[in-house]
Order: sequence, then C-alpha cells, then structure tokens
Amino acid sequence: MENSTQTKLATNVKRQSGAVLLLMLSVVLVIATTAAVGRVSLSEIKLHRIANNSLSMLNAKQALLGYALKETTIGALPCPDTDFPPDGLENLSLGQCFALVGWLPYKTLNVPPLYDASGTLFWYSVGVDFTTSTSISVAQPLTINGSRAVAAVISANQPLPGQPRTTSGIRQYLEGTNSNGDITVFEQALSDTNNDLVLAVVESDYWPVVEQFNLASLASLLSAYKDACGTYPWAANFFASTGDSVDGLFSGSFPMDSASPNDWGEGCATGIEPTQSQKDKWRSQILYSFCAPTNGDCLEVSGNGGQFADAMLVSPGTPLVGQVRTVTTLSAYFEGNNANASTPFSYLPASQHSSLYNDVTYFIDD
Repeated sequence: MENSTQTKLATNVKRQSGAVLLLMLSVVLVIATTAAVGRVSLSEIKLHRIANNSLSMLNAKQALLGYALKETTIGALPCPDTDFPPDGLENLSLGQCFALVGWLPYKTLNVPPLYDASGTLFWYSVGVDFTTSTSISVAQPLTINGSRAVAAVISANQPLPGQPRTTSGIRQYLEGTNSNGDITVFEQALSDTNNDLVLAVVESDYWPVVEQFNLASLASLLSAYKDACGTYPWAANFFASTGDSVDGLFSGSFPMDSASPNDWGEGCATGIEPTQSQKDKWRSQILYSFCAPTNGDCLEVSGNGGQFADAMLVSPGTPLVGQVRTVTTLSAYFEGNNANASTPFSYLPASQHSSLYNDVTYFIDD
C-alpha cells in the first residue's frame, strides 16, 4: 500500500513538473513573441515616419522648383525663413538673404506648412548664387550627400539628448556636418547621434528645367519680334562684353542688350524686350542661330527625328569636365555640333544628359 501511494505521489509530481515546465515555456514564448512584435512595430513606425518625411520633403522640393519658374528672375530660389518662431516668409536684408540656412519659407512658396514626422518644420539651405541673377557658367553649387546641388530640404526629426529646441539655434535641431557652420556642405549620415534626413535639389533636377523655361521665354520674344518686324534680330558676338546685335550675323549669342534692325522695345518691337534679369543672368550664354526669311527652315536638329527649324536657341548647361568658361571658344560651353554653331545642331533630352553632354536645345519653326 505504501509503495502504491509513493508511486502515485511520484507520478503526480512528474505531471505537475511537466505542467509547470509547459507553463514556463508558454510564458517565455509569449514574452519572446511580445518582444518580437514590439521590435517589428517600432521598426514599422520608424519606416512609416521616414516614408511620411520623404513624401513631404518631395513636396517641398517640387514647390522650390515651381517657385524658380514663377519669379521675375527665372531660376531664383527663395531665401530661408530665419524668424523664431518661424512665420513662413523668407527673410532678406538689403535685397539679399539674411542667412542661407533656416526654415523652409512655406508662405513665400505659397504652400501649406510642411512638417516632418516629429512635427518640426523643415529646414532649408540654399546656395547664394541661386537666389540671384548669377550666370549658369559661374554659379557655385552646394555639396549635398556628395552631389552638386542648388538647395537642400532637411528634416530635423525627433530631438536628441541636448536638443531642447527652445531657440532657433541650428545645433538644437541638426547634427554633425549639418550643424558645424559650413553652409556649403550637408549630408545624411544616420546614426545614434544624427537623425537628420537630407533631400538635395541637385543641379541635374534644377538647371535643365530652368534653362528650358528661359529658352521658351526667349523663343516667344523672337517669334513676337519676327511677327512684328518681319525678320528675326541679328545675333550678337558670343564673346563680346555686351549683347548687341551685329548686322549680318546669323549665328552667335542672343542679343540681350540691343537688337537690330529694330531695337528692343522700339518701333515695330515696342513691348518686346528681354527682362533685366535675363540680360544679367544669360548675357553671352545662349547660342542663337536663325535663317533669312527667304531660306525657310534651313536649320536641322539631329537627334530629334530630323527636325528642321528657322531659328535655334541652345543653353550650355553647367560646365563639364574640361570646360573652362573663361576661354573664348564655343567648345568651352557647348557639345557636339553645337560647339560649331552650325547645322545640324545637336539635341538630347534632359533624361539622356551625361558627363559628356548637357546642352539644352530649343528650336523655333514659325
């Protein structure tokens, strides 16, 4: 009887031990699962924030590019908002940017406030040459994430330790290279001590759009001039210090300063004239060729299905390697047959631009 009782007791102990073991395993599994779910959730939240930031930053970039095409100075970008708290308006002093790093001036851009996932307004940096009428050949870009850029949109994200954000001090929002005082270099270098997200408005996004818009504006002037005066104006000497028409010159630079046979804004050309910012920014930069009225469409455009035109405009893009634009040769500005200023002119869409070719071509067929 005693043996039987001991046997039952041992069996119950084993059963209870097994149950306890199963219970402990279940608890461990639940804890592990909860921890895993927590990690996945945190990761998903982080990815979600980055995705939201990226979308808002792209909206800011598009607003900047749109602004550049609406201003009197074609291509000019706004100055940062340096007020604290920010009011959404760019800040200037004597017609120049009060600072080149600050808040994104959303009101100046005519868009709603743009915040990152932490609820902080985006920061914004711009190259000084892209807020003025500086020529494409000499404008100095920023370096953002290792690329040549005209501006940057920066998400400060959640405050890190030591960032109370009670003032507009840059170190209360940005870290590393972005807060070291060098306003020409920015980077995205995510780490435990740097959570800035940086989106560059690179030159290849900016210049072709600005150049095409400017060429369309100049082409409209040429068409209006021809309709009113019966012929296109004579070209200017490309390397002259002024952009004045030279009688009898069919190919050269766009005559920004004075036109012949009728001057801009006078006689048959009344109301037809380049803007002052076009004169300042694009003088001796735009290649211009045209046909005499009796020659019809005498200019061929290669790379565009054999298109013919009676006038051509070519913008040079930023200097490529080896192009020194203090040299008085067209090859320091243009590529392909454009460097010869003769038909057939070269054309490639911006999507096919490379380190060997970045001319922007606009042909007119009136």
